[in-house]
Amino acid sequence: MSWQPDAPNPCVPERLQDVCRLYVTYSFANTCRARCPYCFADPSYKGFPRTWANEQALAAWRNVAAQYGPCFLLLSGLEPLDELPFVADLLQYHYAQVCTNLMADPAEIIWHIDPERLEIHPSLHPHLWHRPACEDFFEKVEMLQAAGFRIPLIALVGWPEWLPLWDGLVARIEGLGIMPNPVPARMTTRPDGRPLPDSYTEEELAILRRHCNPDLFTEQGAVPQLQIEACAAGVATVGIVGSGEVRRCSQLPDSMGGQNLYRDGGFTLLEEPAPCPASQCLCNNLYPYHIAEAPA
Repeated sequence: MSWQPDAPNPCVPERLQDVCRLYVTYSFANTCRARCPYCFADPSYKGFPRTWANEQALAAWRNVAAQYGPCFLLLSGLEPLDELPFVADLLQYHYAQVCTNLMADPAEIIWHIDPERLEIHPSLHPHLWHRPACEDFFEKVEMLQAAGFRIPLIALVGWPEWLPLWDGLVARIEGLGIMPNPVPARMTTRPDGRPLPDSYTEEELAILRRHCNPDLFTEQGAVPQLQIEACAAGVATVGIVGSGEVRRCSQLPDSMGGQNLYRDGGFTLLEEPAPCPASQCLCNNLYPYHIAEAPA
């Protein structure tokens, strides 16, 4: 697949493609209570420094809506639903999907948020729930579904300790009419310091290969080398990191001329797609913006 400038934005849900021109990844959340063993946040972690106020952010997002219309945002960072009132205010101007560990109270989500404005993309971290079935997690999912929230996928992280649970969890997710999104662990290490995905055993790789999308990962669970002519990141999508820096995508610092959402009160898109300087695309959700893939 190759991005087409005149087609609807491929990362915006079909129901919103007449409403939202842009897809924006917004990593604003600066705290999380989960303490996942594969996360960069160690037990002493207190959260990112917050250098902006909610009112400043909301003013900038009002400006973005006035300039480009409502955007479809991917809300991430650490745990966005720990800041439900801010999310509710943000969704007065935009639509969103949220990456969440689902530790938030579903009743609070239902109280604060219009389900027409927010899709929920939970990540299932088994150490937070009663293993092996994690039924308390699935009870929350079913409660949110019943309230009208769209939950198109549930992510599973390929931490070696959780892999033996995957067959049962994938079947349970599919039974709810939701797409499982299992991914290898990367940019992390085992407790003994060996890096992942390089240290997966053959038994672990067999589980990964059974469930992971083969188009996004190699046989070893790694991200394949990037082979494209250009990418529409910066044109049809941007990434905004915790400091407010606006990037073509979240992994490319200094790629939008030094723009900052909070300081500038908005952002300005690039005029045309450009080559990507990265050797691998670590933004798995941005593959639809790749242009003219070279032959393998």
